[in-house]
Amino acid sequence: MRLTSILVLLALACGAVACKSDKKTGRSQAERPVASAEQPEAGPSDSAEQPTVGADDPPNPPDGSEPANSEPAGASTSSTAADVVPDTSGRSAHAAFSIHSAGMVSQVQMRNVDFHVDDTVILRIKSLRGAIAGKGKSRPPAFDDKHSFVLRVDAGTVGISTASLSQVMNNYVFDYPHAPIKKISIAAEGDKIKLKGSVHKIVDIHFEISGGLTTTQDGKIRLHPSSIKADGVPVKRLMHLFGVELAKLIKPGQARGVEIDDDDLIIDPSLIIPAPEIHGKLTGVRIEGDQIIQQYGPNGKAGGPRPLVPYDRKAPNYMYFRGGTIRFGKLTMSNADMQIVDSHPKDPFDFSIDHYNRQLVAGYSKNTPRYGLVVFMPAYYQVK
Repeated sequence: MRLTSILVLLALACGAVACKSDKKTGRSQAERPVASAEQPEAGPSDSAEQPTVGADDPPNPPDGSEPANSEPAGASTSSTAADVVPDTSGRSAHAAFSIHSAGMVSQVQMRNVDFHVDDTVILRIKSLRGAIAGKGKSRPPAFDDKHSFVLRVDAGTVGISTASLSQVMNNYVFDYPHAPIKKISIAAEGDKIKLKGSVHKIVDIHFEISGGLTTTQDGKIRLHPSSIKADGVPVKRLMHLFGVELAKLIKPGQARGVEIDDDDLIIDPSLIIPAPEIHGKLTGVRIEGDQIIQQYGPNGKAGGPRPLVPYDRKAPNYMYFRGGTIRFGKLTMSNADMQIVDSHPKDPFDFSIDHYNRQLVAGYSKNTPRYGLVVFMPAYYQVK
């Protein structure tokens, strides 16, 4: 009995020493960026954890200022609550981000990326600073399922060509039974947009609308017609063209982000684009060549989210994910620190969310000293 008591006391003493030791060691394994192979639910003996990966704290810039996202050694690289700018558009986006703590949300930064939403629609991202979150509380964003996540744009400049916008209108916005408009084509003429199509009123009537673009107070695009024609004949108002009954069909939930407001067409960029869902507060819009350029975030330079500093800061074209959890293929990266770099940066990085694995196979990757991952990919048009 006395021997048993002595053994119990020794065990308690060893446990106390171990606890003190853990407190002194600092950073835990859970705080590291970790990429591990996704394992099947059954068969624990089959598990094989992948090497941990992360990223070096980047060196100070040449001007001596501190990198915008630098942290003390041992600190977690996941985002703080201050980094997450509240979303101002889209219920689904708000829901996706509200169910996650700030540390579960991955911060995102992109430079010069032609982002293929699908094979016909390309978003030309000049710059983007935002965040990405899974739609389910227990589901991280997965590159293999573009319906699994929401991308929030806090600041940035994103363009879409008139050709891509025409595809969006025909294949998504008005692709439903009894849609009032069809055969849409859009072109840019100087500082105006010319929209052509046909509207069915007993017979098909070919119409043409020309006008300038502005933004609404709630961050949508307003097309205000300066000219409306039906079969070549001038029409004074949109209601005269469509008629009240047809105009009622152009409403959210039916036309997926396009509605009529008196004589104006109101377009919600966060609703017209197919998956992945992209939301943000639009603060400006302009026409450059055949591109409609959308400006997100604050109107001035001040007040925007702080920039991230990727491992390869000299890369002209890249996508960078920091903090939170992301999934790609069979790998899941916790406390993510991954930069995807254009291996041929002579033109913008052509990236396809539907076919990224082809680009991944044709490229290569390397680990960084602090467990990060830098992936070098060729452009999508080079591998498709």
